[in-house]
Amino acid sequence: MFGDKRDLEGRRALLVEDIEKTLSGTIAELRSAGLEITVTSNSADAIVALEATTFDVVLLDWRLPLTVDSAPDDEGGLRVLEALSSAACTGNAGVPVIIVTNQGSSVDSVRLSTFGNYRATLSKLQMDEITRAVRSVLHEPVSGGGRSV
Repeated sequence: MFGDKRDLEGRRALLVEDIEKTLSGTIAELRSAGLEITVTSNSADAIVALEATTFDVVLLDWRLPLTVDSAPDDEGGLRVLEALSSAACTGNAGVPVIIVTNQGSSVDSVRLSTFGNYRATLSKLQMDEITRAVRSVLHEPVSGGGRSV
């Protein structure tokens, strides 16, 4: 279905991740598929990026610092999802969001289901699946609600 390895050429992704070792492999894999990647490491910077730029997909670490100087917690990812629902981020209304986390049990699926743009939860242990998940949400229309990938 996705025969062209660079079938995501010209698409933009926001990768919100605070762990360096996760970033390098993820960025390389997504760029090899043709994606333009913007990286932020905390929810405050992610919200600024979402207010300034239109993205085709957001890859969001759930346990994320709120600011550069804070420790990661579950509120970081939630703040980004809330911002996507606000008027300030209208250019990204409906952008698909893939939650990337090692904290599967702490990701509140019921809370997430209230965000129509939430698409899937992907474990950091399954990072080889990230490009497949991005292709899936960008090539196949999905109505709100999430699924595990």
